[in-house]
Amino acid sequence: MKTKIHTDHPNGAIELVEMILCVEDPELIACVERYQLYLGVEPQTEGRELVLDLGGGRITIISKSHLTDLLPGEALPSLPGFVGYVVKVCDLPVTRLYLESKGFSVLETARGDVFVPGASLHGTTLIFRQG
Repeated sequence: MKTKIHTDHPNGAIELVEMILCVEDPELIACVERYQLYLGVEPQTEGRELVLDLGGGRITIISKSHLTDLLPGEALPSLPGFVGYVVKVCDLPVTRLYLESKGFSVLETARGDVFVPGASLHGTTLIFRQG
């Protein structure tokens, strides 16, 4: 008998799809090269971000000077570090309403995703993306 894993969440989250790693500017290339070696994946450039596509998810590596381009208004954390996680949702407007109804400040990225700032979540940004 197969056991069903229940993944329903009131915020609509269905899958972790991305992790965002931020590094000091001079460390960017060396960091990307290390992760390329660890994972055996060629990095792709997307604007000012370097992305390692892992098939079902990805790691985005961004320099400190461009973090606020991706996440407007975000405070810079201690670096290097994973500064955000992207969760896929079925209905982004419903997710946004749910988060706001629970008292979270919700902002929008340049791509149209929504996020809860790291200051509300002990330092790590949680981004929600329509899936």
